[in-house]
Amino acid sequence: MKQHDHIKDSMNKHYEQMQPGQSWSLDIRGPLGKNLAKVDNYLLLMVDNVSRFLLVSTHTNKNKETISLQIKNNIQYIEKQYDRIVKELIVDRGSEFTNDSLKTYVSEKGIKLMLTDTNDHASNARAERFIGIMNNDIRTLMHNSDLPWALWKYAALAAARIRNLFMTKKLNCSPMTTLSGKNEQIRFNSFLPFGAHAFVKNQTNNKLTNQGIPAITLCKDPNSFGYLFYLPQTRKVISTMSYILANSEVNGDFIDPNKVLSEIVPDNDDTNEVTSEDALEIEAEPSNADDITIIKGLKMTLSIKFRPIFKKTLSMVWIL
Repeated sequence: MKQHDHIKDSMNKHYEQMQPGQSWSLDIRGPLGKNLAKVDNYLLLMVDNVSRFLLVSTHTNKNKETISLQIKNNIQYIEKQYDRIVKELIVDRGSEFTNDSLKTYVSEKGIKLMLTDTNDHASNARAERFIGIMNNDIRTLMHNSDLPWALWKYAALAAARIRNLFMTKKLNCSPMTTLSGKNEQIRFNSFLPFGAHAFVKNQTNNKLTNQGIPAITLCKDPNSFGYLFYLPQTRKVISTMSYILANSEVNGDFIDPNKVLSEIVPDNDDTNEVTSEDALEIEAEPSNADDITIIKGLKMTLSIKFRPIFKKTLSMVWIL
């Protein structure tokens, strides 16, 4: 007797009756770290079944209190930021999804909680598929960088942002455009390659010291206008808008980052240290968008090697 009889393409037919943001599939992957108390080990993924928009978050554990709170925050984020009404959540039968707190919350909001059968991964195929995609993305980004594995969560954020903003074959537009209902303009110069070596401004009043601190690019800071960088010398993560890639050049000549950061980048730039000594906790405060300085005539070459995301290496050159 066949245990799980799925009609081919039945889920896609079901989603055709849904609007973007109404139906979401959820799953958890982990542990991905070394299972240390202060290290994020679990990845919670929510994918919109219509637009394929991804919401990812990382956690030190997957107990029902932690995951339930994150799901509630995600639902509020979807409703407030994209003006969408969540109607159903497709989850497995883990206690993090079937606890009384989450059941009460979705019941009060009129959200249908759809549980999959035991050991039936196909019934939540979209979440399972994107968990596999994120695994490949994280592994590839970390393998091609000089970062410690404890920072894998930034690779997850970087990969999710790229997938949300780039056009998909199925929709012929980006997941962000489909979910928001707006034609989102992509600025390629806002994408920094994950793991690229860079220099950030040294926030010191001593003009005799080097103005550029060696750093490694992580991802866009979700809580500010800046970017997140890892400082190998201090093992900290900071959020800043005062940075320059290590391979930047002007008029064909490679530039001195210390000179550029001291003469071009404003001294009043707000650089936020967003982690503790072991670079594990984000606590960044939003910075001022008016502090952004555009370097005229600066030519920068950006090479992105995200093999699971792109079929070939994407090279972009732009002039600000």
